[in-house]
Amino acid sequence: VQAVMNVALIGCNGIGTLHAQMASNCGLDIVVCADKHQEIADKLAAVYGSESTTDCLGAIRRDDVDIVAITSPTPTHADYIIAAAEAGKHIFCEKPFARTIEQCKAAIAAAKKAKVKLFVAHVVRYFQEFDGIKAQVEAGKVGKPGFVKLYRGGIMPMGVDGWFRDYEQSGGVTLDTMIHDMDWLRYVFGEPDRVFCQTIRRSEPEHLDYSQVTFHMKS
Repeated sequence: VQAVMNVALIGCNGIGTLHAQMASNCGLDIVVCADKHQEIADKLAAVYGSESTTDCLGAIRRDDVDIVAITSPTPTHADYIIAAAEAGKHIFCEKPFARTIEQCKAAIAAAKKAKVKLFVAHVVRYFQEFDGIKAQVEAGKVGKPGFVKLYRGGIMPMGVDGWFRDYEQSGGVTLDTMIHDMDWLRYVFGEPDRVFCQTIRRSEPEHLDYSQVTFHMKS
């Protein structure tokens, strides 16, 4: 009989509520919900019978925690990953993995040093539709691919404290959203050798961010 693994959820708003549900559906026990806003932590903790706290680092280091699920804003990821690794916890982290390449390298190094498992939530590759496309490409059912076009769009996300609309924190639509498509392209077609990006960053008179990226693949 396998013991139930305990989760500390760091970041309890927005995507955190979804990951809490998924963790619970998988049979994991959410023992603590941590968020810098106490009322947000309290609300989610009440759903799962968990403790709540604004001390995110304290939640990560708890002795009864096996897995740390990091669903907080992007700029916090690297610090929480490193703290979790140093505490010997396995780690699930929302995308984007971190805000800068340097932060990514430091976080990966910490996980490797601690020999803990680290998973980044690039979920698109696991969607049935996208998995089906990959299978058809690999089976040759679409012929030899020469051109791939992906598009996604939506409203400008709001969120607590408006961090999505602060490009220095979120990286804008390219890093926060298009990264899903970039991951899937690399997953199916390999690595690019050239990348060209054009983007609009507008906060007045309306919040609008638009990005167009061209990948030239090594294949």
